[in-house]
Amino acid sequence: MKATYAMCKYDYFGDKGYSSIIAFPLSTSGILMTSGMLLTGIKIIFSSDMSPVRYLELIDYWNAASMAAPPAYYEAILALPHLHAFDVSSITNIMTGMDFFSQSLLSRLKSKFANIRSAANGYGLVETSLAFMLWKKVC
Repeated sequence: MKATYAMCKYDYFGDKGYSSIIAFPLSTSGILMTSGMLLTGIKIIFSSDMSPVRYLELIDYWNAASMAAPPAYYEAILALPHLHAFDVSSITNIMTGMDFFSQSLLSRLKSKFANIRSAANGYGLVETSLAFMLWKKVC
């Protein structure tokens, strides 16, 4: 949870009242990450429907400041032909894990989510624990 706390603390990602939408909160690492986020006071948004469309609807409705998902899930979001129909202007931060987060993917996300100003990627064994190593990037 320390890595999540470091990844999510307010002085890096936003103000009090900060919210994050999570694609897969019920994996082992997702539960630990969610716990760490709750310790920092972040409001967590997720749904039992984990489709990319529902994810975007929740960003639009709740004005989420951050989004957390594996890189493959971000690829699915970028492939949606009607991505432009959702208001994603509230997103300022991307968090990811479970796979390699390429510069190409970050660039393509920034082209669709224009207000992204930071990104973070946790590395660790998702089946057993949360990140043991973390990188952050100010965009």
